[in-house]
Amino acid sequence: GVAISMVSAKDGSGYALVLDAKTFKEIARANFPYGLPYGLHCCWVPRNK
Repeated sequence: GVAISMVSAKDGSGYALVLDAKTFKEIARANFPYGLPYGLHCCWVPRNK
């Protein structure tokens, strides 16, 4: 599985991190020229779905 974290930088930019849920190593990063809202919440989906 993965964990996704929204990050806002002091300069007003932001990025979304996709982390391996077991190791928390970064898998991917999506950069944005603006800050991201912290309103994104988790959604757990069973492995068999």
